[in-house]
Amino acid sequence: MKKILLVDDDIDDQDLMIDALHTVASNILVNTQMNGNMAIKYLMDLTEHELPDLILLDYNLPELNGSEILEALSKHARFDSIPKIIWSTSSSGLYEERCMAQGAKAYLVKPSDMKGIIALAEKVIGFAQN
Repeated sequence: MKKILLVDDDIDDQDLMIDALHTVASNILVNTQMNGNMAIKYLMDLTEHELPDLILLDYNLPELNGSEILEALSKHARFDSIPKIIWSTSSSGLYEERCMAQGAKAYLVKPSDMKGIIALAEKVIGFAQN
């Protein structure tokens, strides 16, 4: 069972991604958080055994954005081996560059239809397999 932490403040985006992930692979457990501080607290409270296999972050989040979460996690070696993916409505090259420099494995733009979200979910799951 692969564990994914999905951090997104938009419930609709959360639901769409969870549905897409389960369409692609049924053996996935998705935990969600609504903002950056909650995500960091959640991760810090986990034991080594409970850590997710992948962290999927929206870029624009309340309190801490995706880039700031990446920066905070980079200060703790226990998170180094966990792939971190940013997904965002913004296709800003600056955001992408910043996130990749802070350890993101990919910066993906949110698709506007379910077919695109399923294709994105396939990419995301690919990162969790490694």
